[in-house]
Amino acid sequence: MSSYAIIELERSGATDQAPQELDPEQQYVYGQGFYSTWSILDHIAELNGWQTLSSFCVGENDQGNLSEQWYDAEAGLATVSGLLNKFFSLMGQGAIVFLSSESPRYDPEPRDSTLSNDEVLLRKAIKSEQLFSYALWDLRAYELILRRAVNNGELFRIHVG
Repeated sequence: MSSYAIIELERSGATDQAPQELDPEQQYVYGQGFYSTWSILDHIAELNGWQTLSSFCVGENDQGNLSEQWYDAEAGLATVSGLLNKFFSLMGQGAIVFLSSESPRYDPEPRDSTLSNDEVLLRKAIKSEQLFSYALWDLRAYELILRRAVNNGELFRIHVG
């Protein structure tokens, strides 16, 4: 099973360190919790007509070399921003309330009928505070990196390894 999914920029390269705006001390990495949440994030992206995160991924071939495929950073930013907005929407509606670290599940209120279909899926998929935090951390790191890539006119890819 893969252990990380980091963004590589065509000219700037890749780093597993979180962006300085997110982690000024450069103590933390990002992209290590993706395998727990990506299938649902891809499904939410599909429901909203966004390109999926996995469609931007490249891995090593049999010779240990990465694919030469690069992607438009604006397309990646649109997906990541849309997914983040879904998280923030749920948080703003009070739909994500974790009970305690000993009982990592969400409060069933408010009723799912007040949420859109994709928000219901996301809410049910992210069942623990830890998974929610990992997904939010990774998406925020991706957003900052991709925003910088858009501003610098760089292409990107998500390196999975």
